[in-house]
Amino acid sequence: MYATALPFFYSIYETLIMIKIIECQSIISSRIVQGLNRIKYCAFVIILLYVIGIFTLDYANALPPIIAVMGFGILLVTIMVAAGVAFIKNLLIKNQLKLSNS
Repeated sequence: MYATALPFFYSIYETLIMIKIIECQSIISSRIVQGLNRIKYCAFVIILLYVIGIFTLDYANALPPIIAVMGFGILLVTIMVAAGVAFIKNLLIKNQLKLSNS
């Protein structure tokens, strides 16, 4: 659980950097796409760590039901964040292609 704090706070840092870039420049920037990729990878790392932790605790018969429910809830939210970031990234790339073709 503590190991997931590092990718979580790194994704928050990337979000703050992206907000500064959006304020100074525009939303259509290659740095924004890179930041979205990093946030997506952080979400995948969090998912991987929680899945490993849940399987490890279940294998050792040390997984209380409330911890399992909380773990699956965190997994669900993290999957939704990763899917949302991927969707936003695809929209930005399509808009960049439309602007470059115009």
